[in-house]
Amino acid sequence: PAADYTEDELDLNTYCIRRPASTFFVRAIGDSMKELDLHSGDLMIVDKSEKPLQGDIVIAETDGENGSGTQWRKPPPNSR
Repeated sequence: PAADYTEDELDLNTYCIRRPASTFFVRAIGDSMKELDLHSGDLMIVDKSEKPLQGDIVIAETDGENGSGTQWRKPPPNSR
């Protein structure tokens, strides 16, 4: 049986999270980034201490007249 071949548990924190204090998870809503293979319902790991580089997907929270919102931004295709 498969139970005879189990190994230690896999801790995704070890592989996906460098700085736990500044890392959180966000679920994508909508398909505006589907050309980058980011689809509605996808789970994203966000480290707010990272400085974004050109071409990175960035999550920005703004507080304007209409309340808070999340915006997805990417550089224009011809900017690389």
